Amino acid sequence: MSEISRETSEIPTLDPTTENSVSADRSADALPLIEMAMAFYRSRVLMSALELDLFSVLAAEGPADRTAIEREAGLHSRVSGDFLDALVALGLLERSADGYANSALADRFLVRGRGRFVGGFAAMGGASLYPLWMKLTDLLRTGEPQIPPGGNFFEGLYQRPEAARKFMDAMDTFNDEIAETLSSAVDWSGYRKLVDVGGARGDLSVRLTEQHPGLTAVCLDLPQIEPLFTERVEKSDVAGRVTLRGGDFVTDALPDADVYVFGHILHGRNLEQRQDLANRAFAGLRPGGTLFVFDRMIDDARCEKPLSLLGSLGMALVSPIGSEYTVADCRSWLEKAGFETVTERPLAATDTLVVARKPA
Repeated sequence: MSEISRETSEIPTLDPTTENSVSADRSADALPLIEMAMAFYRSRVLMSALELDLFSVLAAEGPADRTAIEREAGLHSRVSGDFLDALVALGLLERSADGYANSALADRFLVRGRGRFVGGFAAMGGASLYPLWMKLTDLLRTGEPQIPPGGNFFEGLYQRPEAARKFMDAMDTFNDEIAETLSSAVDWSGYRKLVDVGGARGDLSVRLTEQHPGLTAVCLDLPQIEPLFTERVEKSDVAGRVTLRGGDFVTDALPDADVYVFGHILHGRNLEQRQDLANRAFAGLRPGGTLFVFDRMIDDARCEKPLSLLGSLGMALVSPIGSEYTVADCRSWLEKAGFETVTERPLAATDTLVVARKPA
């Protein structure tokens, strides 16, 4: 036997079935990483579908064929098929012999004008957050927020009315559910005055005063919010019971109250300011009063709620001091301020609610 043939005969042979199986297993193992790297595909497809108001079109028209959807939503025939079928694969549309229709999930949450419309999150992401997240590496290298030096994300937002409206739409998405949860958390029969600190355009205050006829509400927020506040409150039946106090809750006195709401405000403040707000809430509440705090809080082990941890990075992108925080952190500030009863519960899709009571 020649040298070449002897070496060839000594090379081990592989079972093709085994080799393919190993390769397939390795590829499958990597799939979560590929999906994570390309997750913006899904996000951008959802944003575009909402920008085209596709789900509202299908809610109004019922099942429709591709040609009809192209006409109603303004899609080009070259790409409409892939776009619509991608939404089918993502579980947002269903396809049958009658054409395309909204899935149950899309019909419940993505049709504009319905009570639980969550499209505001996508609109906010596309208008305000998507460009900022492109600068995450710069944040990680510098520790500096990625907005203009000396800029304020919210003040800048209020100078762009349409962007501000999209932001408020997102923030108000779950307020009906939040109002129901807050209403069930305590006995409201003895409460007369609510102060929503950082209450934005007053949506939550409106919902709570609608549920409790004896309640009046004050929203404490930046004066620039007034046009959006007026627009929202004047559409309600409780306009005479919900008022705006323009100011900065970090430095201005908190009005006395039976109930304070700190909704999505502590994550924008530093540790000293958080403790100060807890202290001032305790001082300003009447005996037996209640403080509600809710944010996208991080689990105490800091490993189980990725959206909260990612949200903390999001706060760092827009603020030099902002971050999410754990439930244990929140409890410690409230107990140090003097609150005697502090409980917690899940709230809406992503938040945690902490309820604190001042001794009677």
